[in-house]
Amino acid sequence: MMTQWNQVYRICALLLVDIFAVGLIVPLITAYLRDLGASARAIGALQSIYGLIQLGSGPAIGALSDHVPRKLVLIVCSLGGAFGYSILTFTSSVWGFTISRIIVGIFRQFSTVSKAAVCEASSPDDRITAISYLYLALSMGFMVGPALGGIIAEKYGIRTVIALACGAFACNGLLVQIVMQKSIHQSEKLQPGPTSVGKVRISTPFQIHDIASKLSMSAVISGTMSSCRRVVLLPEKIRNLMIFRLLIGVSVMLSRSGLALLLEFGNYGFGLKDKGLLISFFSIVSAFSQAFGVDFVRKRVSEKNLVIVCALTMGVAQMAVAVGEHMVALCVILTVIAMSSSVLKVCQQSLLTKATSPQHYGEVSDMEIM
Repeated sequence: MMTQWNQVYRICALLLVDIFAVGLIVPLITAYLRDLGASARAIGALQSIYGLIQLGSGPAIGALSDHVPRKLVLIVCSLGGAFGYSILTFTSSVWGFTISRIIVGIFRQFSTVSKAAVCEASSPDDRITAISYLYLALSMGFMVGPALGGIIAEKYGIRTVIALACGAFACNGLLVQIVMQKSIHQSEKLQPGPTSVGKVRISTPFQIHDIASKLSMSAVISGTMSSCRRVVLLPEKIRNLMIFRLLIGVSVMLSRSGLALLLEFGNYGFGLKDKGLLISFFSIVSAFSQAFGVDFVRKRVSEKNLVIVCALTMGVAQMAVAVGEHMVALCVILTVIAMSSSVLKVCQQSLLTKATSPQHYGEVSDMEIM
């Protein structure tokens, strides 16, 4: 049991570093695009394209991690993120920014694979606690990253922050290699065999370039289409949960894109530092909700009912963002979204993993759109 929890704690620590690196850049994206001469329409379109790529690559890479050692997939995701963001350090055009976002959209699935690894390392009774710890680590990374990124950008420039984030991604890839323990997927792969179901597990060495070759745009599209076909054939309970997750993902994507545009072009007058502090405030609320609220609430209300209530609450709060005109109102609305989304994500992931087998944890792990 201690070995399992050690693995959970290590994955949480690695995710914290990854999200910290992402958080450094998040408050700078819209301002960087404005500096490149992009209009509000172009910024919104690029944000949506990035979100759609993440929605598509999430199931593909999650499914890949079910058949390839998750440790290697995490390393490739870290290095791919470092490469994608590094393009921003020298690009001077919107097209260069677009290429960077496409690459990052494909490879930025560290949290998706981490969730599958945590579910795999924890027992069914402890799973929701383990998932809560993982989301707590995610929120802690966003507590520090955006605020620090905004402060550094105002003093030393956006490109300096991007370079620091790339270094953090690369270092995290090395940390994965050093600290992450072997899982049941270490050196395992599904291959055709003589069993009744036509598949057996055999030991097969994997190389990073083997995984990278499966993360091309065509492979992601093919994997996504294959995942969609499999969803249609899933039992009704799992299929409904997957469709619900997709709708929530699209909702979050559109909401975050709209909020970013509102903060950039609205009447709030936010600078880079202010945006970073606002994102950090959101993450602080999320962290407290995951640390103290999730376990308290789920002992009194079923996970199914919690998912329904939190989804409705998020929907109403997201609409309220569009009509809010004052800073205090915005903070109150974001607090409601942070609390409801914290509970929703944990319960949704718990329901999905309870309804499926460990061999498909990667495919049903939801993604974070960042």
